Amino acid sequence: MYVQEPAPWSASRNAAHPYGFAAFTVDPGHPDGQTTMAVTYYDVLGPGGELSEFESFTLKRPRRG
Repeated sequence: MYVQEPAPWSASRNAAHPYGFAAFTVDPGHPDGQTTMAVTYYDVLGPGGELSEFESFTLKRPRRG
């Protein structure tokens, strides 16, 4: 089953630093609670690989089981 939802954050870009990566932290939660996934996107600056946080957000949904 597929569910569509608005995702205006998915088009966020930093044209000055086109390379980067996302780091994920998942908390499975407790039964009848929430599962959360914290996402932080980092820009990679220059050839030395220095990192700069560009954006972060948290996804939540009811936990199953």
